[in-house]
Amino acid sequence: FLATVFLADMDAEAAITAVNNAAKEKGFRFITNERVLVTKPSHDVGSAWYALKNIKEKTYRTVVVSLVDTQLHLPMVANAAEELGMNGNDYFWVFANNADMNYLASSKNPNVTKLAQGVGMVRQLDGFMFNGEADPFLKSWRSQGSEMAELVRSLNPIEEEQPGYFNMTDEYFQTAEPQMGSAFMYDAVIATGIGACRAEAEAQTPKFEGQVGEVDGEEKERGNRGKEEEEERERGGRHLGKRRKEYDQQIIRISSATTKQVIKPKQQQRKAQKAKKGKKAREGFKRNPHLMGIVSSDFAGATGAMKFESGRNFKSRHRDSVTFGLYNIRQERGGEGSKLEYVLTDILHGGSSSENWTETKHGPFLFHDGTPSPPELLRDVPEQNYLSRGVHVSGLILMSIALTLIVAS
Repeated sequence: FLATVFLADMDAEAAITAVNNAAKEKGFRFITNERVLVTKPSHDVGSAWYALKNIKEKTYRTVVVSLVDTQLHLPMVANAAEELGMNGNDYFWVFANNADMNYLASSKNPNVTKLAQGVGMVRQLDGFMFNGEADPFLKSWRSQGSEMAELVRSLNPIEEEQPGYFNMTDEYFQTAEPQMGSAFMYDAVIATGIGACRAEAEAQTPKFEGQVGEVDGEEKERGNRGKEEEEERERGGRHLGKRRKEYDQQIIRISSATTKQVIKPKQQQRKAQKAKKGKKAREGFKRNPHLMGIVSSDFAGATGAMKFESGRNFKSRHRDSVTFGLYNIRQERGGEGSKLEYVLTDILHGGSSSENWTETKHGPFLFHDGTPSPPELLRDVPEQNYLSRGVHVSGLILMSIALTLIVAS
């Protein structure tokens, strides 16, 4: 049983779509999705409170949340969860990849802090996040010296003493850690460059006369007829007016009954021809050559093998080429009070469809109650008595009458 809560936003909905697809693939039979339309505290339809109320009434206890702005929207969700009694040991909350873990672990809102304890979050991992100093990307990062630092400073568009200016020291690469996602950004830049080279090479490749793209074999065949089709269009343009006039005169001469018999087939014919042309146009559509160069590039990147999906998801990176990590937000070990921390407890190698989980030194994952044992019930036991009190009374009366008649007979 799985419930999702998400903001009415393209990115938030995309994250939940991915969760739904994965859940169905892994055998989840019951999934309920609640979209939040109202981004302010409210009990109205479309609010976070209303969405969580629906989930509670359906008795689902595992909730995946996808927000747009964690600091703005999470307090609204946490306050509603507290009010509805969903902020405790009986519920397991999971946040989508775009949530701000720093805010989750350090919020001053007591309801957010309470909700965050025991939260899970699955994120894509840069190699240096689990390989440490042995990671090739991090080794290259550390090897950059003062010359690279000077180059970065010279390219900084923000002037000194202006808001946002950052003064990179010569020892920056030896003392600073790359930010989360840096390796993915590096691979994206490399893929963009390779895609540009492929597009340039494709543009210089000789093509058939009249060819406008190389989407499939039909496009090449059509290219050989390009000149002939162009001449045909020119001849058609000269005769179009004359033919149209003759056709109109023919229609005027025939009776109204005949008109219906003639016009309808003509309309259907033109409609079919238009649909056929539209289909050919779609089939011969020339995709962005730079984009096609990027998605056709396979190389060993900083985050693993860089390759893309096929079919309609051709712009998405192949899921088997990404390493994922499970982060756990929990009470800081050795800390005082209710201070929270987020730690990487498990790593999934081989892509999202893999089952190859490896526990890290920060494991095991701890749930809201501070133990590695998940809530006993993933869903409340529904009320087994589906008959109302009135139906019960009526049934007992009828049974009494029936017994009386049996005894009397």
